[in-house]
Amino acid sequence: MAEAAHVHPTAALLFVLTCIVIGIATKYFLSRLPIPYTALLLVFGLCIGLVQGIAHGAHAFTETLSLWMNIDPLLLLLIFLPTIGFANTIDQEPHLLRKNWAQ
Repeated sequence: MAEAAHVHPTAALLFVLTCIVIGIATKYFLSRLPIPYTALLLVFGLCIGLVQGIAHGAHAFTETLSLWMNIDPLLLLLIFLPTIGFANTIDQEPHLLRKNWAQ
């Protein structure tokens, strides 16, 4: 974390906002294609990881990534797991929910 000490903590929002924009754009543009949403998000995540590995410290985005690399994994789980569950609940069709409730 010593190399990320010169980055202002509010710069970490750049990564969060970028991820939100990528997620919304992916969901919007893939609504008509048969490609799974989560598979494409995995590809985007791998690309972001490669950018961090190749151009470390070359851009403000890669500097904010270094702030997120040292975060506690349980904290990430507590933040993102409810949002993933909420998104899946929104997409659930009510008749399928009633049908599968007993399982």
